[in-house]
Amino acid sequence: MTTHFAYPNVLPKEKRFIGCGRYRAMDPKDDCPPEYHSVEETPNTPNRMVLEHALQTMGAESYAATKTIFEKRDQPNHQYQGDSLDLAYLLAHIHRSRNLRINPIGDIWCTGVVQTSDGKPILRKVDPTGFELKLNSFLSPENNDQIFFVPAANFNSKILELASFKGAKTFTLDQFSDPNFNSLASQSEKSIIKVLPNELPELVKAIFTPINPKNHSKKWILSSFIVMLIASFSLVLFFQNKKDISQDEIQSLIFHGEYDEAQRKLALADRNQLWTKQISNNLNIELNVQVGFIFRKDDNPQLHRMTLNSEPTDNLRLNHRDYYRLEITFPETRPVLHLYLFQLDTVGNLDRLFPSQLWGTLNPITPTLDRVSVPSDSGDWLFLSKLDQLTEGMIKEQLILVLSPWPAKDMEALYEKTKLAADDGQRRLFLESFLERLKVREQATFSSVVVKRISFWHEK
Repeated sequence: MTTHFAYPNVLPKEKRFIGCGRYRAMDPKDDCPPEYHSVEETPNTPNRMVLEHALQTMGAESYAATKTIFEKRDQPNHQYQGDSLDLAYLLAHIHRSRNLRINPIGDIWCTGVVQTSDGKPILRKVDPTGFELKLNSFLSPENNDQIFFVPAANFNSKILELASFKGAKTFTLDQFSDPNFNSLASQSEKSIIKVLPNELPELVKAIFTPINPKNHSKKWILSSFIVMLIASFSLVLFFQNKKDISQDEIQSLIFHGEYDEAQRKLALADRNQLWTKQISNNLNIELNVQVGFIFRKDDNPQLHRMTLNSEPTDNLRLNHRDYYRLEITFPETRPVLHLYLFQLDTVGNLDRLFPSQLWGTLNPITPTLDRVSVPSDSGDWLFLSKLDQLTEGMIKEQLILVLSPWPAKDMEALYEKTKLAADDGQRRLFLESFLERLKVREQATFSSVVVKRISFWHEK
């Protein structure tokens, strides 16, 4: 019986399960049942570039495999989408070149968002409301599949009680990988396997057999002449591969904050190309940007000006009667820049102040512009909302500036998703992902990627 990697789909607003998309790896030459369709490209999830990076990192050998991925859907009329399918697709991709070491009853359910941390693929949790619906569907008597791989971060006491109440057993990945796992899990019980963020490589080892080395012994009896030929041929291929790395490929990685992978590929690219020199120069250009924070208290016309990095703002207190604005000054010699300015409070409210439809401000910023004011009109000011009387104490506000020669496509997309989220749980997930991508930029080693924060207190 063919095993699929199944990703469950739900409609959180309607609190309804709409079936699974089921991936399988098969040879295109085999007779394909009519309910399947070929998946020619990586699914268009919200973090498609990150998923493709994970595919290349963890399953590079699958790109040369004969088998490809096919999918069938429990309810073909429904549109199955979302980043929770990432894990199922990643495992199906690896299955193209590697056999299963486990023999599950039915299909293998998977849910989880694949992202990166320090260039390494990690597993992030999914929307809590949707997760509970998926778990209920997996535990339903109508479902005969018995293994469900889930992000450990989605588990809490409520979820554990639900699983226990419905007769399922919950295991860590270490327990699942143990040779004695079958003695722990009954064939008649459903098993839920919790996967920690950094356990994706261990998950792959637990599910799949190792890659079979081919003809290694023969390599040791090659003559020196043949070895020299292979080395020469490899050198030719090396230079050919340099030409295969395109400007669009590297720029796309940079646009999505994948700086380590972009730097690795840039080192393999043809350095004689004009675009490689331009990207290298822009990565290492020094952006000594100055940020001025200007505010006035209540209706007092007196302006107070603070320069970020020279004066701390942590003890500054503002309320809904006060006004503030920012001035960002750029170095004289610089490339075209992309500026983002966000405001975030401890409650989790996120707003974008630049670029802004309200003030008609756009990216990119041309080299002829030496200063940007937010708001752009000198007569406009930023101000805080009035805190509810039930709010205890003060709220911490942060103004977050992100500046580089490239757009931040991943942060743009996640910001829009926080605004369009169906519920608070989904919005929190998008916000967590947004902050993670911000952290990637803060930790970037390139002088051309600038992140600055201004913090102050929002009081009543």
